[in-house]
Amino acid sequence: YNDVHDHAADGYGYGIYVGGSNNTIEYNNVTNNSMHGISMDRSDGSWNNDVSNNTVCNNGEYDIATCGSACYGNNGCNNTCDTTYYYDDYGSTGCTYNCSPAADLTIIEKLEEWTDLGNKTYNITYTIKNIGDADAGESNTSIKIDGTEVATDPVPALTQGENYTRTLGPFTMSGGSNVILICADSNNMILEKSQEYNNCLENIFIHPEMPDLTITEKSEAWVVEGSTYNITYTVKNIGTIEAEASATSIEIDGETISNDTVPALAASESYTSTLGPFTISGSNDTILICIDIDNNITEVDEDNNCKENTFEKPDCTCSDGTPCGECSVDKPKYCDNGVLIDDCAECGCPGGEICDEELGSCYLPGVGGCITGDGTVFACGDTVTKSCTLSENMICPSGSAGLIIGADNIVIDGNGYGITGSTTNADCEWAGETSPCTISGIYNEGYDNVVIRNLEIEDFCTGIALKGTGQNKVLDITIDNCRIHDNGFNTKSGGSDMVTHGIHACFVRHIEITENDICNNKGTGSACGDGGNGIFIYAGVSDNYCDINNNRLYDNAKAGFWTKMMLSKSTISHNEVWGNGDGSGIDDDVRGGIILRCKKSNENTIEYNDVHHHAADGYGYGIYVGGSSNTIRHNTVNGSTKHGISMARSDGSWDNEIYNNVVCDNGIDISVTSGVTGNTGDENTCETTYNYNDCGTTGCTLSCLESGVENLGGIDTSEEEPEEEEKKISFIEAGSNASISFNECGVSLINVYAMNDLINFSINIRQSDEPLEGETGITGIVYRYLNITTSNITDEDIINATIRFGVSRSWIQDTSIDEASIRLNRYNDTNRNWTVLPTTRINETKNDASICFEAVTQGFSLFAITGREMTVVPLTGIPDSEIAGASTWEPMIPSAPLTKTQAAPQEEKSVGWNTIPIAPLIAVIIAGTAGIIYRRKLLKTYFLPNLSLPERERNIIVPVNSFTDYFMREEYAKVEKLGDSLANIESLINWGAFCPIIADIFDDRSGNGSGANIDEVLMIKMLVLQQWYRLSDSELEQQATDRISFRRFLGFPDTIPDKSAIRTFREQLTQTGKERKIWGELHRQLDSSELAVKQGVIQDATFITVKQGHTKASKPKRDASQTRRSGGETLQCPWWWY
Repeated sequence: YNDVHDHAADGYGYGIYVGGSNNTIEYNNVTNNSMHGISMDRSDGSWNNDVSNNTVCNNGEYDIATCGSACYGNNGCNNTCDTTYYYDDYGSTGCTYNCSPAADLTIIEKLEEWTDLGNKTYNITYTIKNIGDADAGESNTSIKIDGTEVATDPVPALTQGENYTRTLGPFTMSGGSNVILICADSNNMILEKSQEYNNCLENIFIHPEMPDLTITEKSEAWVVEGSTYNITYTVKNIGTIEAEASATSIEIDGETISNDTVPALAASESYTSTLGPFTISGSNDTILICIDIDNNITEVDEDNNCKENTFEKPDCTCSDGTPCGECSVDKPKYCDNGVLIDDCAECGCPGGEICDEELGSCYLPGVGGCITGDGTVFACGDTVTKSCTLSENMICPSGSAGLIIGADNIVIDGNGYGITGSTTNADCEWAGETSPCTISGIYNEGYDNVVIRNLEIEDFCTGIALKGTGQNKVLDITIDNCRIHDNGFNTKSGGSDMVTHGIHACFVRHIEITENDICNNKGTGSACGDGGNGIFIYAGVSDNYCDINNNRLYDNAKAGFWTKMMLSKSTISHNEVWGNGDGSGIDDDVRGGIILRCKKSNENTIEYNDVHHHAADGYGYGIYVGGSSNTIRHNTVNGSTKHGISMARSDGSWDNEIYNNVVCDNGIDISVTSGVTGNTGDENTCETTYNYNDCGTTGCTLSCLESGVENLGGIDTSEEEPEEEEKKISFIEAGSNASISFNECGVSLINVYAMNDLINFSINIRQSDEPLEGETGITGIVYRYLNITTSNITDEDIINATIRFGVSRSWIQDTSIDEASIRLNRYNDTNRNWTVLPTTRINETKNDASICFEAVTQGFSLFAITGREMTVVPLTGIPDSEIAGASTWEPMIPSAPLTKTQAAPQEEKSVGWNTIPIAPLIAVIIAGTAGIIYRRKLLKTYFLPNLSLPERERNIIVPVNSFTDYFMREEYAKVEKLGDSLANIESLINWGAFCPIIADIFDDRSGNGSGANIDEVLMIKMLVLQQWYRLSDSELEQQATDRISFRRFLGFPDTIPDKSAIRTFREQLTQTGKERKIWGELHRQLDSSELAVKQGVIQDATFITVKQGHTKASKPKRDASQTRRSGGETLQCPWWWY
């Protein structure tokens, strides 16, 4: 985005000079500099630079220049310039666009042919072409042989695209070879776009010292006229040395009939042989004779060894007197072996009729046209200047467009009729993303306010083509209630891909495409702008306000809807899109339903679409979003082999909103590529996600089994639950996580955090009420055993996994189970012991028959869901030494994994170590010996274990609000004796240093708002705990409420911030850019104390001493993050920064 101009500099003025590599030069305006506009001419460094979207004009020597082949890899696109030196945009010669038109002569073909091999004489044939965008005047071509100019050839003036071919000679070779150089415009009379490096063509022409066999003569003679004949042929060695003996074959009508042995032949020696007799079949025989059929002789020319002809039976005629092999005067009749057949491709049709090449017959085109109100009839290929209505079907001849729009403000009403083309793929050559095929059913170049309705279009290159430009956009087009099908081709022609579509629009605004059937349109190619789409929009400009609604887009070769280049502020809604992407000529690895391919496809709305069944050779996407700030909502997407909804561009897919979509049975249902941020959503239904979670949950809010919504617990409430279920996943990238939904077996979701790339793996869950053979006993009452096995992954491939499962309320009630005691346990086959896993009750399920829990595991094996029977005894007294005790089935040890306990309960619901609902209790407790008076208020009740009682009578009741600050500190003293690394590091940090950083953004002291009125340092400490222990907002609130070491780290606050306050504070830091200053200050202090932090994944952080001089935290690197298993990590920037 620089404006660089007018650098004279004594003739040495460069606009932009790039001596290095891998630089990006884009969107610059570079003009009127005395040397080069943009130069990459250091042979020792100017490599692999990207030059795109620049305007580089009126510079002294060249607009864009490199040093030649040594400056490799310098490429780009969409540049505007006049002159280049060893630089071309992709797919262009020179720049894509011109500052001003200029000619450009180049030698496109050069050929040497021997006139006399023995005497070493030869001719040179060359072709020169004007590939510029202006006419070229007369010029001269120079021919140099071994550095000496031997001829000049005057070349006439050439218009744009015109060729000139000339043969010169003979020339005599001296020695065994000649270096031949041919240069167009040798006296530099023509001002060219790239005159210095594409005007000449050079090669070495070598005289072959080898044999060369060729058939010089071949003839047939009747033995019995009309029945049998002999064949005589002559082979000659026209090479310079002897040819060894060889073999000749004779084929008649494709079948080998005879072979002949040819003796060794000296240079210029010939051999003649007569073979036969052979019997003619029908009216003629096709005879092919080939010498050296075994390729035993290495020759000068291997392509002159065969000779073919047709030998006719005499006096062969058809019933109307037409000789065999000729066309009758009665078109399209052809005399084939004495029989008249229809062959319009060979013989043509009577006037006004059209050839059907498949049948060979002719037919009359529809007599109808498009008729105006004043009676004007527009036929195939006509330019329409008034509104008109079809009266009958229109059938157009080969090479003709249907109707060509020639005015603004017109309506073409098909009236239920159609326009049928008769195109070949040759008619569609060299169309491009911004230059639609002119042989289209409807072709509109630059006209506005056009309506096309009630029309069927088929068998053209493209159904409807709308061609605007950057300066002349096409505006206000309506395409309504049309059927656009079977246009385009799936094979190339003349080296050109088929950029053919159902609808092809470029440089457009305010297009409405509604209520159309668009199907079976073909194309070829692998590039983003190639063909095969139902609807293809090359927007070219932003703020398009297009409306694509209520269409049926199916069975198109590449995609139902595809947009490139800046489509924005448009709506794609209420369409049904299916079965696209299976075209045989398509090589693109992005195909499918609705594809917003461009990274600048921004601020669009994709809603209420039904997108399904896109196989696309394994590349099928349902909805692909390459841009940012788009809204994707209320869509149903299923059956895509790749992704259902994908934000797939690391350079563009940011800040999209995904809401209320049902995305099921896809390779991955919702996917966000690595490295992009801001893609958020909620209330989606899916089974698998990649780098995406709905707000406040893992994966999608809902799963896919029921009609759009399944209960969060994943519990089948029928009497009989299925015993086994398996899910297969195609890919999870290392360092990422994916959520896998299950519908049966009591498990609703498994979230896997990948240590390594996980490819084509499966997870199988088998439930049972009975333990496995050999399994030892487990503490507690077993609700269900879950045997979870995997294929193609091991425990070492994952960081950890979260298992979401449900427990029936009726089982809890019937067995008198304490809800808070429910745990997931993992069995260790090696030591034959059970390990209790951190287990959390999550939000109430929508299925009142079950309660949902989550547990964290570091691998998969046999699991058991257990609970403890509830026992309540009267309150008798609580020795201080027992209040902080732990139950026997949930050991509390230093550095044990954090347990995701539930947040503070609502009235008449209690949570904690081992809790059951109990009525509210009003009490005043006076601790006499300590002189502590507790406040009188409505109390919530907790159950704590009394270890002095028998095991089944250890639950006692204490009022939670009696735990005063004094009591909390007294209990913490016991933890401190065991060692508290959090307290140690808390004391080393100067927390006051953070206050000046954030004083101007967090000043909530009014008591209003969603969260408590909490000081800034407390909020920063909360976010530090969140990062070190890798907790969600909800988990952070729970752990800070429940865990005494966390409360000590926070300074024993009266109130713990809730998850809303945590989220609001973090967003304020991010929006104001304070987050990096905060984290940098924390790293600075840790560095000065020679400390680093090993992060935990739902387990305690570990604090280690590091050597001075490690990588400074003040320079965080995004690619420095490691998993907890990689070891030796230092503190990183929090995940919420990115």
